[in-house]
Amino acid sequence: MAGAKSKTVVDGLVGKYEELIRKASSAKSEEERKKYLEDAEKIENLMNALGLSRMVKVAKSTLEKEGLIRLGAKGEVKEVLPESYVRGEAFRREVRRELTEVKRLIDEALQILFAEAPQFIHANREWVERLRIAHRKLGKIIGGKTVTDPKVDMIVKILRGGVRRA
Repeated sequence: MAGAKSKTVVDGLVGKYEELIRKASSAKSEEERKKYLEDAEKIENLMNALGLSRMVKVAKSTLEKEGLIRLGAKGEVKEVLPESYVRGEAFRREVRRELTEVKRLIDEALQILFAEAPQFIHANREWVERLRIAHRKLGKIIGGKTVTDPKVDMIVKILRGGVRRA
């Protein structure tokens, strides 16, 4: 019975620690942020004194994965990021995920075009060229660099008349 009770106390401490860090992240003023961080530090010290340093590490890594904090080399909270920044990063990750999906779909379309219809590629050079450029630009946006795809390069050769099919 006592074990179950102490577990809820530990969960409560961890929950309170995470809540204070979240409040610090969304704080309007610097004084308010400092107050929340001081309270969070007190709870962290209490948990360390109780031998719950592992739980502190878990809570910090969770907050770091969510993008709310940055940790230093020794595991200390180096920086609490503002909520607006965190939301912006989440939005950028979502957009990147969506762009990756669009790029995959364009890649499939290019593969089908190459495999099934080289004469279509010749007849619709401008359209296929736009598709190829979109594919390359998406690759740059997503990965920060050009993604070279052999099938895309083969379509470029077909567009330039380098590959003849009977």
